[in-house]
Amino acid sequence: MSAQNPQCETPFDAFVADNLTILGQAVDFVGRLEPEAYGRPHPELGLSSIGSHLRHIVDFYARFLETVHDPEASSEAAPLVDYDRRERNPRLESDPQTALETLQALMEGLRSLPRQSAERELSIRTDCIDPEAQHWSRSTVGRELQSLASHTVHHYALIKIAAGRVGVDPGREFGVAPSTLRYWERTGACAP
Repeated sequence: MSAQNPQCETPFDAFVADNLTILGQAVDFVGRLEPEAYGRPHPELGLSSIGSHLRHIVDFYARFLETVHDPEASSEAAPLVDYDRRERNPRLESDPQTALETLQALMEGLRSLPRQSAERELSIRTDCIDPEAQHWSRSTVGRELQSLASHTVHHYALIKIAAGRVGVDPGREFGVAPSTLRYWERTGACAP
């Protein structure tokens, strides 16, 4: 937990640490999967696979990091992050080694975020049913880090279902929100 990490001097440090911890869970988990188990579609998940959910997660981090690390975007008042313009690389859905390499690169990108970027404003494109609609919301780098962590944990919960079907336990904390983990620690409660 980043709240207990003495390395987290600021909320931004905690946001980065949380994301690194969460992505590190995927590195550990995916490193134990065979390609067949990683890419197998599961009816319980609408025929998506562990790999397709992980690819989706990776795409969101990649769009965020590409924008905040883009030197041209640095000159913009509020750089534009369009999560709908994801790469959707099919190799990330079927090859665990590609996923591991990409996760490591994303973690390096997070580590290299300057602390002073926490309050940097961003414009975020929001999903709309109408594909012609262009709606943008204001955000900050720090807020997007919080959002990415939450989005990732949500998909991990789905991945955990598929993991049970392939006989690999991703661990008790995988797919559980940090606030829930703290609640469990404080109350002695555990997962149902």
